[in-house]
Amino acid sequence: MNKEIALADLAAARRLHEKVEMLRPDVIGLCQELIRMPSEDPGGDTCSVCSHLEQLLRSSGAEVQVIAAEKKKPNLVATFDFGAGGSHVVLNGHMETLPIGDLTRWKHPPLEGKIDSGRIYGRGVRCMKGGIAAAAQAALGVARAGHSNRGRITLMFVSDEVNGGELGTKYVLERLPDLRPDAVLVAESNSGIAIGHKGALFVRVRTVGEGGHGAYSFSRRSANGQMADLLQELRRLELIETPESSDLRSLLAKNRGYIDARNGNGTADNVCRCSMNVGVLRGGSKVNVIAEECSAEVDIRIPPEVPSSRVLDALEKVCARHEGASFEVLWLNEATLSPIEHPWIRCLQAHSRLSHGAELPLGYTNGFTDARFFQLSGIPAAAVGIDGAGIGAPDEYLEIESLIAAMKLFASSSAQFAGNGPKEKN
Repeated sequence: MNKEIALADLAAARRLHEKVEMLRPDVIGLCQELIRMPSEDPGGDTCSVCSHLEQLLRSSGAEVQVIAAEKKKPNLVATFDFGAGGSHVVLNGHMETLPIGDLTRWKHPPLEGKIDSGRIYGRGVRCMKGGIAAAAQAALGVARAGHSNRGRITLMFVSDEVNGGELGTKYVLERLPDLRPDAVLVAESNSGIAIGHKGALFVRVRTVGEGGHGAYSFSRRSANGQMADLLQELRRLELIETPESSDLRSLLAKNRGYIDARNGNGTADNVCRCSMNVGVLRGGSKVNVIAEECSAEVDIRIPPEVPSSRVLDALEKVCARHEGASFEVLWLNEATLSPIEHPWIRCLQAHSRLSHGAELPLGYTNGFTDARFFQLSGIPAAAVGIDGAGIGAPDEYLEIESLIAAMKLFASSSAQFAGNGPKEKN
């Protein structure tokens, strides 16, 4: 498949976009309905969201399965089969949201799905009920348009992504090995077409002290003091970077303006270096007592082309320099990257010119999505999100026109690739 859409495919994509445009009220309405179904994590009960989507998709002719590792965290798999041959495209998204937080900080009620000035507001609207709504309506649009080529489009709506995906995408892929797709689109992210993820290393660091009265801190070792010194030294991990020779550096430099405008200044450059966040810190028992124990839970993001072993070695050396210090790995995921020139990635870029009015640039995300599970298995995967702001913050919102553009992109790219995409060995 050439990067440019063939003339016949171009005409078909435009016709499909016209038909999908008619689903504007449906995708907006579905997005609002999903927002009104609480699915906050911690807790992570997605049963109402899953049941609503299951009913919608079953009634539209999809072959639907619901599987769950935990009853309150189901996963929905719905397939539209257009005939033998072709390729299999998966549209993936997660049904749980981040917590609502302090209600008094919200101008718009977090579970209302209010529309104001071309935006939909609500907890999880960008992460990622808007993406789920766009993916579902895109697949329905392809099916209703009478897509008659070949191949399959599967919707995979999962739970547990915000906790690492063990009970969600990973569980589904392990239980349904025959589901293995040829290409994957995750309806998340906001850096154009995100084709890779930084690695993530979550660790718990511990230090020990000798205890005693706070007035005699000069004579006894404090676990809290040890931890403060250790964490300061651990900041040196942020000097670890992707090699200067990496092709990814050139790609990010080319798209720096786009990426930073949507995610904050410095985002593109930070992809290529380690970052560290101390998320949890616990130590001591009383203000005038020398702390005997201290622990810190640290989130370290690892840049592409840097193995986690290099970071773990550095962490071991830091702990060795502090008496009694130790660490344990809570969670580890290597950095991932889909091939830049893969036909699926080129297909997404080409169709984005039609859906968004300009080609979406390729990017790489500092966070992670479930695309990594597919990439680690050699399956090309990308994440494409919807413009907006406030993920995890009060008054989270998405732009309605971006929602419509995403629905069109999901529909035409998956329809073309399913019907015409090469069946490559993974």
